[in-house]
Amino acid sequence: MSIGQGDAPKRRKPIYRALYRPLLVFGAESNLVIGVAAICGFIGFVSWDPWVAGVCAAIWLVTLPLLQSAAKKDPQLRLVYVRLRKYRRHYAPRSTPFVKITKKNSKK
Repeated sequence: MSIGQGDAPKRRKPIYRALYRPLLVFGAESNLVIGVAAICGFIGFVSWDPWVAGVCAAIWLVTLPLLQSAAKKDPQLRLVYVRLRKYRRHYAPRSTPFVKITKKNSKK
């Protein structure tokens, strides 16, 4: 037994769900929803044509359920995709990624 602990029960601190739950807007990832809304709103407002505004509204109504279904699978889809794009397409079978590839090292 360590000093000062005695027979006191261990305290438990709750971790509130709001601290780790992803931020969703309209049930989809906030950056993607706001981006699509800004693009559709900007095009619809700048065009001053009711037909183009209707097309932008249709695009908004089609993309929102798609983004919501993607958020149900992975709420942080955009961050995962950005991380995926940072990876290289192929990693050479070397002992370390910092090996300098020269004619002497390669077996061709």
